[in-house]
Amino acid sequence: MENPEQIKNWINAANHDPIVTILLDNSSMTRIQMETLLIEVYSAQMDENKVSSKMKAKMRVSRTKVSRGAYSRTLGQARKNVQKAVSTVLLLGYMGLLQTPELLSFVEVSNKIKLLIDLYDKYNPENANRSHEDLAKDIAITRAEIERTLMTLTRSRRRKEIGEM
Repeated sequence: MENPEQIKNWINAANHDPIVTILLDNSSMTRIQMETLLIEVYSAQMDENKVSSKMKAKMRVSRTKVSRGAYSRTLGQARKNVQKAVSTVLLLGYMGLLQTPELLSFVEVSNKIKLLIDLYDKYNPENANRSHEDLAKDIAITRAEIERTLMTLTRSRRRKEIGEM
């Protein structure tokens, strides 16, 4: 990303991505926390010198008028949620619970997401040859599989939660 407007456009596109929506709806992170974390990560990669907190606060898509203090609080909440989520996954792995039937589907969809990222890395829309058409089809198929799997996983999880009440 080269400038703040590109970051805003990228975040806006991410906000409309069905996979992001499904994952975000089932995560412990809010959309605003995700945006703030993305702004923080991508602004650190910009060529310019350090991006000010005021500028970062203006890059938000969901709510453009936000104070630097509110931005910092949201960033702290996002980082804490990420730390807790990663710690949970590490705990499950350490205790040998990731291979249980209830969680195996999540591991499988994680592998599909990794495949999708690898396909995106190989894809360059400017090279419109046959192999890139095949890559575009593979990307579309993989995205659809991920969306279906996530919808199934979240639907079955919600039914179990409702049944437990």
